[in-house]
Amino acid sequence: ARLALRYLAAASLPLRLFGLEQLPELMAAAAARRPPPRAYLVAGAGVEEANGRYEFAGDVENPPPKYCKELPNGTTLTLFRCTMRSRAKWWFISEADAVSPGTDKDVDYYQHRSRPDEEHEPPEAGWATCTSQGSAGVDPPPRLTPVGLLCAPGAEDATPEHRLLGWVGE
Repeated sequence: ARLALRYLAAASLPLRLFGLEQLPELMAAAAARRPPPRAYLVAGAGVEEANGRYEFAGDVENPPPKYCKELPNGTTLTLFRCTMRSRAKWWFISEADAVSPGTDKDVDYYQHRSRPDEEHEPPEAGWATCTSQGSAGVDPPPRLTPVGLLCAPGAEDATPEHRLLGWVGE
């Protein structure tokens, strides 16, 4: 990263252009090191109880992140990623089984099949309503909005992405 930044600051135009070619890879590496969002706001779901704020409930050192929302009746809705038998990765909003989450014991509401760039965090759009037997989803599916970053207050601008953007702007 520092070498690419030196290329960006070089007096030689070919070296600066080479540095610019490295930016997408640097940005992808910085994004992969970004802390997960502190919470997600779920809105627009046909199941009213699925809407609301889901708080981080995972382990920062053990991705992928998961988020939970406690309902007044004591039920917990969970926003989490599951790797299927086919190795495809799906995000779900579910009443996840306490003993075997990510199995047919869950009550699924909404789902989203991840593309490789969506495996680290839940996607904001493109969700589908779960309609299989045992599911409880109702159209329309929701949209998600990330809230903050899971880092010390005031440290949001110290993420690798922010630092990289600062270096490029210099």
